[in-house]
Amino acid sequence: MVHEFRGDDKDSVLCNWVVLKVGDVTTVSGPQAPIIVGDPARPGVCQAGGVIEVYKISDPEIIPPGVKTDIEYTISMTSWYNEVQHIEQIIDYLPPGFDYIGPTGNLTTSEPLESLENVNGVERWKLHWDNLHKSIAPEETLILTFSANTTKDVSGSYYNEVMALPAIQAPAIFTQIGVTDEEYFTGYSWNTGTVMVPAFDSSANATGVTINANMGLILEGISITSWQVD
Repeated sequence: MVHEFRGDDKDSVLCNWVVLKVGDVTTVSGPQAPIIVGDPARPGVCQAGGVIEVYKISDPEIIPPGVKTDIEYTISMTSWYNEVQHIEQIIDYLPPGFDYIGPTGNLTTSEPLESLENVNGVERWKLHWDNLHKSIAPEETLILTFSANTTKDVSGSYYNEVMALPAIQAPAIFTQIGVTDEEYFTGYSWNTGTVMVPAFDSSANATGVTINANMGLILEGISITSWQVD
């Protein structure tokens, strides 16, 4: 793939997009692989177009098995647009077996709409904050917090996904190939906000034989997920 530089490319950041359409599902990469031309004010930042970068963290990140635990989630949304935009909706998919308990804070104190949805064969609670009308300036970060709880008996990592939808239209070059405004502009966190029930590596040695194993915690016991004899 070759990009032809034009005269108006001076002192700018050029970014690449990938659009993947499989059946009715469209995946948009967002602006990536920035190319710096001249001396732009924000090198490395995709200024033409851009997205809202969304990230989520959990507190605590590690929870004990078999114990009902409250988790506070913090969603960070940073705008890389050149102009002030407005966030209209935030959609959060809790991990399987996690329940919203609230309250919601910072960006809004409104309670989300809750619906139980099947995501890739797994039921998960969808939290939907709508009609927010919250402005976000270039490079500004907005924060949304809320709490959930869960009781998990099996070791593993439990991920969360969140999407932020601004109120703007996609460029014609994308709409012409069937990309919707929502698909183009949605800030997606991917798998963040991880909560983990820990697993442990163990090693035992006797009479010249070593057994290495990986053990996960379950309620009132352990589960050996893999083992090897040397």
